[in-house]
Amino acid sequence: MTATNPPLPTSLDPDSQDPDSQDPNSLDPDSLGFEHVGIKARHRSPHASIDPDRDLGWMRRLLPLIKQHRRPLLIGAVSGVIALVLQVAVPAVVRSAIDSTISGDRSDLTTWIVVLLCLGL
Repeated sequence: MTATNPPLPTSLDPDSQDPDSQDPNSLDPDSLGFEHVGIKARHRSPHASIDPDRDLGWMRRLLPLIKQHRRPLLIGAVSGVIALVLQVAVPAVVRSAIDSTISGDRSDLTTWIVVLLCLGL
């Protein structure tokens, strides 16, 4: 007994010579055999999408999405810069802690440890 695969719809047949069949935007979902399951969407549809004008650069095509999500993008960028500054500060704090300990001033060591712990959080 051998299992046979059902034939592909003509719009998905790789041997098809029709140039329109190779364009995924020209495929009709109803002709592909998909069934509508009757489930309501849980999320709202997006307010903005990528600009369809392909003559624009990729950043200009993304501008509608960037404008819609301006606040999260700014929060992410500012958080990234703050994290970068804190990561760069760690070696400088460690250098200062080692230099002050080598010079014989061990009373500041606890302060440096607290500063490093705060930078780590």
